[in-house]
Amino acid sequence: MSVFAWIVTIATILLMPLISLFYVYLRLAARAAQLGYLFNLPGILKAYLASKGLNVSQGDEEKKKDKEQEYLKRLRDEFQQIFKTEFKSEYGQLRYLLAIIVGSSFTGLVILYLARSSFGKVLAGAPTTVPSPIQLALLGAFAWNLWVLLSGYDMLDLIPSTFYWITFRYVVAVMAGILASQMFKENGVASIFALTATVIPYPRLLEFLRSKVPGLREAHAGEPPIWNIQGMQQPTIDRLESLGIYTTQELAYVDPLMLLFRTHFQPKVVIDWIDQSLLYNYVGERINDLRPRGIRGSIELSGLKDDDPALDHVAEVLNIKRSELQYFRNKLLNDYQLKLISTLWDEFKPQDPSTAINDAQSHTHPIKSDATEPPKLRGES
Repeated sequence: MSVFAWIVTIATILLMPLISLFYVYLRLAARAAQLGYLFNLPGILKAYLASKGLNVSQGDEEKKKDKEQEYLKRLRDEFQQIFKTEFKSEYGQLRYLLAIIVGSSFTGLVILYLARSSFGKVLAGAPTTVPSPIQLALLGAFAWNLWVLLSGYDMLDLIPSTFYWITFRYVVAVMAGILASQMFKENGVASIFALTATVIPYPRLLEFLRSKVPGLREAHAGEPPIWNIQGMQQPTIDRLESLGIYTTQELAYVDPLMLLFRTHFQPKVVIDWIDQSLLYNYVGERINDLRPRGIRGSIELSGLKDDDPALDHVAEVLNIKRSELQYFRNKLLNDYQLKLISTLWDEFKPQDPSTAINDAQSHTHPIKSDATEPPKLRGES
């Protein structure tokens, strides 16, 4: 290869490890600060520590008005010890470095192979031949991996396993190239198929293959699927499925704190998904008829009081008696997950900064209140 071809090849090989290392040493600190701020909000802080089995109740001395700051300091000190361990376990630099070495090594080999193939001849200005299906498949895999890397960098959503998936995509590319060569006699058609197979998301590719190849079919992941939840988009569904969340049942009872810890999703959006899923599991498609009436999820429904005229309208939509709806509402109020997401939601309501700490201690949170008291509606002051 010419000097120019070698310069382009080396620059391309270095692209992926440089972006990855910049993320580890520059962006990962921002991710830690982002999570640290979120989990230090008083209500979320207590919920997080309680989920780890720690005692978050106030002692007799801590209940005194002048001791509230000491109480919060004790909780935050306990949080720091746990958070550092969990963050290192999930986002530790050693985990990243090992994964980056694997992903970058395979990427380097792919780039060298492409540079010495017909693509390399283009850089050298020599006569070229039509790229083989394997070459185009590997090129498509590299382009897709680079896009995943850049989008993850921008959204603070690069995790160590991302780099192992980068390697896996190259393996799939080689298999797609070989398969395309066997399936299609024309090199052009085979190359297009191989390229296409490596630049679409894995879930869509597997779904297509399972629909065409009987031997690859598997049992349905479960019902009802999470695309029934309002606000779901395909990339979101793919991300949730990568965490083992396929149905509204699984989404309704996922640990919201761990979901926030492991993804880049906004807290209020995650709470809304869980809230919708809780209600959807009870009422199914009728949730679509409740939304125009101001009932978007379980928090709104559980907030209906006995003297609320909307109670009759909701009962009519659900085709049940008023007394049955009241029983349903009370069952929701006893659901721990509803109490938890109500507490988390309250942390994002506008407050006067001078009274935020006192409010966090004094106002009623469903997680610690009597189950018969409805949680406040989202957005309610």
